[in-house]
Amino acid sequence: MITALFRDVNKSALIVPLIESVKGLRHVDAIAGCDAVYGMMFGAADYASDARIQPDSFAMQLVRCNVASACAMAAIKAIDAPCFALHDPEVLRSDLRFAQKNGFAAKAAIHPSHIEAINTAFTPSAERIDWARRVIAASEKGVGVVDGRMVDEAIAREAREIISSL
Repeated sequence: MITALFRDVNKSALIVPLIESVKGLRHVDAIAGCDAVYGMMFGAADYASDARIQPDSFAMQLVRCNVASACAMAAIKAIDAPCFALHDPEVLRSDLRFAQKNGFAAKAAIHPSHIEAINTAFTPSAERIDWARRVIAASEKGVGVVDGRMVDEAIAREAREIISSL
């Protein structure tokens, strides 16, 4: 449907829907699966207000994971909400660790002071790139072990995704 709207005006675009309400979360899988969707962003502040939960609650962590999971299922990028603690680098680091470990490919920023930390967090380190290359090499031989971890298709897919992000 979205692609058809752009086609009607002889244009093309990719969109990034923002999930920021309980209703949006209820339809997150359908939204993620729409044509022309490049990625999906979570709007934490609006969602917390709509759901009447606190931003640092366990419920919010579950919702963030729900959004990331819908993005994974649709093979699109999951973009985490910005960190609203403007002058607390530990809160930002904690947010970034959570996002990285729970399927997010990026994080929005609302303050320029956060950009460097976000870029660093979502840029594969030299060690991670080396690991990915060794995993790909091992997977091309069939099956193998890299750093004590068995290399199967799921691990090889993770490694290919790291290399493709460069």
